[in-house]
Amino acid sequence: MLVYIIILFQEFLQSVIPAFKYFDEALAVYLLFYYITKPQSKRLEYKTRNYRLTLLIFSLTTIGVLSNLISDISRTPFAIVYDIFCVNKILIFYFGGYSLFFSINDEIKQEMLKRLASITRIIVLLSFIGMIINLILPGGFARIPGEFRYGIRSYGALFSGPAFLNMYVYDYIFILTADLKNSNPGKNRYGKFMYIIMSIFLWLSTLRSRAFAYALVYVGLLIIYLFLQKRKKTYRLKIRYLVIGAIASLAVSYNMILEYFIQNSRQARYKLIRIAVQMVKDYFPLGAGFGTFGTNAAIIQYSPVYEKYGVSNDWGLSKAEPGLLFDSFWPSVFGQFGIIGAIVMACIIYYVFRNIIHLCSDNKYYFVASVMLTICIVGSTLATCSIYSYESCGLILIAMLIVARNNKIGKEM
Repeated sequence: MLVYIIILFQEFLQSVIPAFKYFDEALAVYLLFYYITKPQSKRLEYKTRNYRLTLLIFSLTTIGVLSNLISDISRTPFAIVYDIFCVNKILIFYFGGYSLFFSINDEIKQEMLKRLASITRIIVLLSFIGMIINLILPGGFARIPGEFRYGIRSYGALFSGPAFLNMYVYDYIFILTADLKNSNPGKNRYGKFMYIIMSIFLWLSTLRSRAFAYALVYVGLLIIYLFLQKRKKTYRLKIRYLVIGAIASLAVSYNMILEYFIQNSRQARYKLIRIAVQMVKDYFPLGAGFGTFGTNAAIIQYSPVYEKYGVSNDWGLSKAEPGLLFDSFWPSVFGQFGIIGAIVMACIIYYVFRNIIHLCSDNKYYFVASVMLTICIVGSTLATCSIYSYESCGLILIAMLIVARNNKIGKEM
């Protein structure tokens, strides 16, 4: 439970105690060690999907290292090794988390899920009260006052801004939706739904286009799978629902997409996309290699790429102010691994989240939670470095607890 609380508040904690920014990496090291040393993890390695996933991970690592050897971008061994670790961190949480939770007694796992849900409900209630106060007080009620959009002040709670609250609501929604499985029909379930409704309002209070899109998609999933569909042995995500959800999300996010990616050449994301396109051409077809562009390693040891492409003096992209360098996922992937590596990365993401949904497909609450998890993390790759973030790693760890609790020994992971 302490791990969950630290992950939920890591963004706030690291602003107070800088050492907390390495918490997710320390946890990843532990999970990797656990996965390698525990016999029960071995059973996962021979499953068909896992074999493919392992092969893809090896291929991406090989592409990155080869690119480091043949590109003209000088990187130290530390930057390369550290970036290999960070790029694969979410996969360590995926494999290591499953192995860890699979070895725990079912009753303990059930109790862990109940406590996670209880803690989440407390956090949601307090955040919701803060949101109401934020709307009433002239100066707002948040650690960092939000900006005005649509005539009202956005809300970020204890975090560094509304964008961070938006990401943490993913956790709230995922856990509270999965917890509906543990509720009785009637009053108990309606009470739990109230916290989900509060979480949706917290999403909307960030006033982010992405939050509006996710809230819309989530409500659609609830209506379709929880209220309209009859009970089934397994649930599947139909293509027409994906198309409708994608169209609705694009419509809601249209202005944000234009602002960040197309029209405003001063935006950091626009510049990172421009650099990525140029890197794909200059380092075709394998990219520039690990630790060169758009990752934490490229910030810690400031990459020569930023000077080469003329952004080393731009605010948010400079060595002194690098806060926006770690702000886009796919430009980083294309820049570091080229077109071939981007295809491999897309396949890795596909297999990871397909497996999670597959392992949660026999219960409608777990199914909706896993689909929403996938939409939030994968959808966020268009605007953030979500796959590499500690928020996503925490979500994957919780997902593995739910998968292990579902106890799908007979299904391939």
